[in-house]
Amino acid sequence: MGSTRRIALVGLMGSGKTTVGEALAQRLGLAYHDNDRELVARFGESAAGLTARYGLDAAHAAEAAVLLDVLAVDTPAVITAAASTIESAACRRALAERAFVVWLRADPQHLAARATAGAGRPWDVDVEAQLRAQVRRRHPLYERVVDLTTDTSDLDPNQTVDALLRRIKRRTTRPLAAVPGH
Repeated sequence: MGSTRRIALVGLMGSGKTTVGEALAQRLGLAYHDNDRELVARFGESAAGLTARYGLDAAHAAEAAVLLDVLAVDTPAVITAAASTIESAACRRALAERAFVVWLRADPQHLAARATAGAGRPWDVDVEAQLRAQVRRRHPLYERVVDLTTDTSDLDPNQTVDALLRRIKRRTTRPLAAVPGH
């Protein structure tokens, strides 16, 4: 499917994208781009802030724009995509064409526990029910672009990174070159 010059981590909120992405980038010596951080840098607000101010559709459009911009740069990197970006056809196309896509999966119960434990999560509803709805809507979309899937339900971040490194190195056809200066 996608290029191995960029590894994109996708999955629902709470799947471990940020924690695993940071560690994976460090272990590979690659640049790291977190969709949530890039969103704040570009728009001055988090997804929750954009949602409160402009609505959910505008926040999702901003998340998609950030991901598309990061994927357009031809630099080796680990990229974490906001969960909503998979609903954008343009993002799915860019992910499939420009990255080695790793889907971090977890069951809704684990996702809900993780999502509610973190600060700044935009949940004011039944989190597990919301995540079950997202699973039904988004899992078929992830399946369209994924190169590798890892279930993170019972793995800690270090175990996940170790497993990913073994599996990515077996699956890639080109070496993952480190970014000079990183």
